Amino acid sequence: MKRVLAALLLLVAACGDDDAATTTAAVTTTAASTTTAAVTTTAAESTTAATTTTAAPTTTTTMAPAFAFLPTGLGVVDFGVSPEAVAAALTPMFGPPTRDTGWIAEPICPPPTYRLMNFGSATEFDLTVIFTTAEYFAPAGTEQFFGYSYNGLLTVPVSPPALTVGTTVAQLEALYPSVQHGPHQLLDAPAHEFHVDGDGYYDLRGALSGGAATDVVTEIRGGGSCGE
Repeated sequence: MKRVLAALLLLVAACGDDDAATTTAAVTTTAASTTTAAVTTTAAESTTAATTTTAAPTTTTTMAPAFAFLPTGLGVVDFGVSPEAVAAALTPMFGPPTRDTGWIAEPICPPPTYRLMNFGSATEFDLTVIFTTAEYFAPAGTEQFFGYSYNGLLTVPVSPPALTVGTTVAQLEALYPSVQHGPHQLLDAPAHEFHVDGDGYYDLRGALSGGAATDVVTEIRGGGSCGE
């Protein structure tokens, strides 16, 4: 009995050894990691800077009128304005008038009344401005500036080649190409005069030391004249 039991145990052991040990190789499958590189596309941002052009405010510089001997007046004041306006324009430059005749009856040129103001020496009447109530640059009855004369003794803020006493004939011709000049028509003396035709009553004229290019202006008159 013991031999039979031992034989059975040997048979069982043999059967156990004969079983093929199945070794399951752990197959490690490494999944090919597909790394998709994240492509970052940086869009080139065209930043167009908005150019804001701020227009500078237009500044209009108005030049103050300058004193001048013109067919239309004296630069700082024109024919047709009141005596008060003329005095206000000239007094800052020359001081108050040295003579003011007030309104005087004038039966001839031009009626009915005229008035004179002088600046400079009271005896020489250096710069004379003339007023009238006749119809010239303003309706009849209006007190208005209508003429002037200048003899060169009063210092004025004008220098040649601009028209003033001392301006040469050549400079005068350059300023006013249409100027006419020659011997004085009303005098037998060899005095010369010049004349620039104006529009309507606007006028410019005066005296010259002679007719050569180097001769000079010795007196200036503008606008109308009477009663000086």
